[in-house]
Amino acid sequence: MKVNFPPPAEVVDDYVDRPAFRKEFWQATERLRTRTVKVEWGQTFQEPGNPSWEAFAAGDFRKALDLIEQNREDHVRQQRVFDDTGTPFYRIRVIKFPLSDYLKWELAHFRLNAEMGERIFLAKSGSIADIVLTVDLDDFTLFDEFLMLATEYTEEGAFKGAHIVRDERYLSQVSALADKLLDRSLPYEDFPLKEYIPELDG
Repeated sequence: MKVNFPPPAEVVDDYVDRPAFRKEFWQATERLRTRTVKVEWGQTFQEPGNPSWEAFAAGDFRKALDLIEQNREDHVRQQRVFDDTGTPFYRIRVIKFPLSDYLKWELAHFRLNAEMGERIFLAKSGSIADIVLTVDLDDFTLFDEFLMLATEYTEEGAFKGAHIVRDERYLSQVSALADKLLDRSLPYEDFPLKEYIPELDG
């Protein structure tokens, strides 16, 4: 069966809204044995409720950078879940050039994520072009090989819902896809942030 996004109907168990998505996400962390892989394909997202993002959306990039620190406590709580299970959280962020304004903000924010323990990798779209042609890549989060949440967003980056997939054969192929993406990715720490985000200090 070919891996594609959205996943084929025959492997989808359900389609859920944000509250149900969050419930599935956190329940899945209780079963983790090896890893969680989050792939971000969209170049623009909306994150209402995040003070830093809201400042960015209002056009004040400098203030947005200054407010990133306010998200530390939330990241500590989230990362603790993965630390307690002894399983790494991998984030594979696909980046297209020129960088969107949102992506500049997100890449700056990743400094906090990385400090908390996330393993962040950046996949330049050109380096995975052949993969994208075969799978029509989109956003998803894979828990070991027992659950995938394939998320969907509006063109403006607002959350729409998520497909829930538990088919083991399909998820084994998704895991192999994640490995290919990781192999083509650059560790976040090696990305020249200041070259693209001159507003950053240090």
